Amino acid sequence: MYISGNFVDGYFIQRWNRFLTLVNIGGKEEYAHLPNPGRLKELLIPGSRVILRRNERNDRKTKYTIIMVYKGDSMVSLDTTLPNALAVEAIKKKHLKEFEDYAIIQREVQYKGSRFDLFLSKDEVLCFLEVKSVTMLEDDVAMFPDAPTIRGTKHIHHLIEAIDEGYKASILFVIQRHGARYFTTNDETDPDFAKALRHAQKHGVELWAYGCKISRRKIEIDHQVDIRI
Repeated sequence: MYISGNFVDGYFIQRWNRFLTLVNIGGKEEYAHLPNPGRLKELLIPGSRVILRRNERNDRKTKYTIIMVYKGDSMVSLDTTLPNALAVEAIKKKHLKEFEDYAIIQREVQYKGSRFDLFLSKDEVLCFLEVKSVTMLEDDVAMFPDAPTIRGTKHIHHLIEAIDEGYKASILFVIQRHGARYFTTNDETDPDFAKALRHAQKHGVELWAYGCKISRRKIEIDHQVDIRI
């Protein structure tokens, strides 16, 4: 997926709230939108180099949006809206073997009080697919979530109910960086989510994790990552 826009480099200074940061661009302090509500403590460290997109629309509250951060020599995508689009692109291009025979019926579909990212079909099989954005990497292990997610746990319980009602259900963890040896749950941060995910896997909810290949202008789902929960 090509990432459009006018890019500038900067350095992270501090975070004011979940979606607002202060950055240094060319020696000048600027406010920048952060499209990621996660904690990101291991990534957004004062002085970290970031890539920002200049907001061309005059109605935006900030001039810039942080889209990537450097971790060493590698780039990490921070935009939590990208994984859904990446999943759609990969399914349409048949780059995900688990979903290569599925057709996308609908995006953002409501079911039992949850809104799932994709609703797929294959022959007479109907499948709910929830896509999760993963940025946390600890000792080369990708982990989710990096902040408690009541909403995420609710989604899992509703996917289990979908299984009971004859649907197929899957969760795709898109790791927006390279270098993960495997994926696991972040039990310390959200034990309820971790417990629910293990229960879901035993109940028939299929779990998949994929890493991404990232450059300054392009990001794509690249390789499957083992899940150990």
